[in-house]
Amino acid sequence: MTTAPLAFHRGVLHVDGRPTLIIAGEYPYYRDRPDRWRAKLQAIRAAGVEVVTCYVPWRHHALDVPVGAPPQFCFASVDDNRNVVRFLELAHELGLRVIVKPGPFVHGEIQLGGLPDSVSPSHAPGREPSVSASGAPQLSQGQMLPSALSTEFLHDTQAWLQAVWERVVADRMYPRGPIVAVQVGNEGVYSDANQPAGAFDYGAAGARVAARVLASRYPTIDALNQRYGTQHAAYGDAPLVRQWTEDLPVPAALDGGAWLGAYVAEVIKRWSAYLGDVPKLLNFPPPARADASPAHARARLDAWLCRVRPRVLTGRVQYGFSSWVGVAAEDDEAFIHLAIAALRERGPNLEENWGLGWADARCAYAACTVYQALLVLACGATGYSIYPVCATDSWSSAIQLDQAYLARTLPDPKVMDPPYGELAPIDVDGAPAAKHRVLQLVNGFFAREGHALVTGVRKVAVALALYTPHAELMAWQPPASAHYKRLRYPQPAHEVAHAFVLACLDHGVEFGLVDLATASPTELARVERLVVPGGFYLDDEAQDRLADYVQAGGELITGWEVPLYDLSLQPSEQLQDRVFGHGYAGGPRDGASARSPRSLRLPADASPIARAGDEVHGYTVQRGRGRAHYLDEAISRSSLAQLFAAAGLAAQPVRGPDGAPAFTSLVASADDTRHLSFVLSRSDRAGRFRWLVAGHELSIALPRRGCAVVGTSVVDGRPRLTSLLVKAVNELHQDRVEVELRYGDDHYACAGGDVFAYRDGEAWRTELATDVSTPPGNADKGA
Repeated sequence: MTTAPLAFHRGVLHVDGRPTLIIAGEYPYYRDRPDRWRAKLQAIRAAGVEVVTCYVPWRHHALDVPVGAPPQFCFASVDDNRNVVRFLELAHELGLRVIVKPGPFVHGEIQLGGLPDSVSPSHAPGREPSVSASGAPQLSQGQMLPSALSTEFLHDTQAWLQAVWERVVADRMYPRGPIVAVQVGNEGVYSDANQPAGAFDYGAAGARVAARVLASRYPTIDALNQRYGTQHAAYGDAPLVRQWTEDLPVPAALDGGAWLGAYVAEVIKRWSAYLGDVPKLLNFPPPARADASPAHARARLDAWLCRVRPRVLTGRVQYGFSSWVGVAAEDDEAFIHLAIAALRERGPNLEENWGLGWADARCAYAACTVYQALLVLACGATGYSIYPVCATDSWSSAIQLDQAYLARTLPDPKVMDPPYGELAPIDVDGAPAAKHRVLQLVNGFFAREGHALVTGVRKVAVALALYTPHAELMAWQPPASAHYKRLRYPQPAHEVAHAFVLACLDHGVEFGLVDLATASPTELARVERLVVPGGFYLDDEAQDRLADYVQAGGELITGWEVPLYDLSLQPSEQLQDRVFGHGYAGGPRDGASARSPRSLRLPADASPIARAGDEVHGYTVQRGRGRAHYLDEAISRSSLAQLFAAAGLAAQPVRGPDGAPAFTSLVASADDTRHLSFVLSRSDRAGRFRWLVAGHELSIALPRRGCAVVGTSVVDGRPRLTSLLVKAVNELHQDRVEVELRYGDDHYACAGGDVFAYRDGEAWRTELATDVSTPPGNADKGA
């Protein structure tokens, strides 16, 4: 049997059949002079980067043609920075691999997100714009965006992407050339996958997708009318859901949430089809921060879950993600949202800010950027990318953002002036910059340990099972008092996810994430404990999977509501009948619309776990070889503490010197004799961290908000340090420690700065970053 030279399997890029960690850096060739390309690529390779990622902006390569004439593109045979073919040849010559990103919309701080003006309804009246729920056109730098699925735009997009495939990609795929994958789109359709539910295409093309969704969910229009209580003559007559209203039928809200994901999937499917037979990637953004859209903050994770559905996407399209959510070392929201993006499905992080000070000035400090890389890898990411890896300062007016728009929207438009990526590890001239040496250490460690990381098994003590159909309802942000036949609506997903991650940190347990709507019984069986947020509905198959999971020995942890209906809102009580079986002491579901706990009537074989006077609000029950734990409360940090205790998850966090629990994660070899242990401090003081790995204590000194990853093994019962990467300096807080590790009786120490070291027989090979200061003024530019 032959092995394809390139393929993604379970989120991991396989090159010639070998699983490979993607160690990447973004180089925007279109912002640089071609005479700098070779030196920059050499510097990138010297920094330990193995894969160059680059947008291929449509407007940069499109030639001006008369209206109505066929499009023409320039990719080669010129002396300017449109000669992407020459750029790829240089990369190949220097031993670099490449992921190209042709959009069609790329964002990248490029005018109209890289689209040519000719496709915008602002410049071509009569074209169908993308319009939001309010009816207002969606804009990029003040220009109207075209409806992504309109006939005209699909025709234009096909011409562009097929030209990229035929003239740039097809003859330069590995091993003939450097290209190992193509990224489709950018962070959704128009970098919008984390936007509120109503920020989407409500035009004619979007309505056609919605009608197809309804046709796939209801065999006849009569079935839809019966569910909605309407008299529509056709699926297309049903209005698109725009916002929550008291008279919005629950089925209509669910269908509207499903439409969000179906629209993204349809666009990606169309675009992917134009790009030939090549491994394809997506780079979804993390969920939005609460301050990104305060009016929609309660639904921000639900709207994201509706759109970011990796397993709904068809064809050879691999999930990937970006960052741009803040600094995880410094605040919980950034930490949690970046972890969620990494855990949603296995795949690489394709953009991490190492150079754009205007986006976040703290990216000047390697302590912040290395922490981000280690966090996503500790959560199972199969690669990381430095964005951008080098600064650039030469681009055409086609790339330049509209200056009048910048003057209207930015306090200081000069932050968008050259250079682009002024805080990148490689400067404009190709020389090493402030974070270069640290990047070499990081890349050196993962070049050595990357194969073990992507082929190892990440230990997970408890997983959160988010259920996408719950998000389909909650994305429309119903009020907290909303209920269905006196049953509570599901909790907002962000409440549950934040509580879950913080509770896991409190208890020192390694956590995962699964999508209950798509997870197989095999996937569930790998998780010893499963937290399932309650809701009044759950499809029959999922209810049976959960019941089987418990019967087979799993521990099910839930709260709020046990489902009594299926997705068709027909009575369905498999989970209640097979696992739980409680009633309500105050009458059937009495007072269910309130958030306060209800008094339960327990099954005969249940053990109470929560009481208030004579009332019982939670219990544990044995079913088959497993157990279920239920608490009639919202999932919160405190309720999870009760449920974790009932499930045997004793609080044993790895605490820092100020008592703050650290984040740890363990990746084990198949035979469980070799381990990679990640530790990320959340403490505001330097100090020592101690925890057990394979029965032996591992201890390490870290600075304030420091991080490390340590390779260990146990041979003939003897614990042994094998490799390490320690960020011993926090430049942001001007804090440092001397590197000193112990694993059982084994010991390693080194003074001087950040360290990458590995064992060569009995000898240690050590590389240091001793000058880790940030040049004066660098951190302030764009702040």
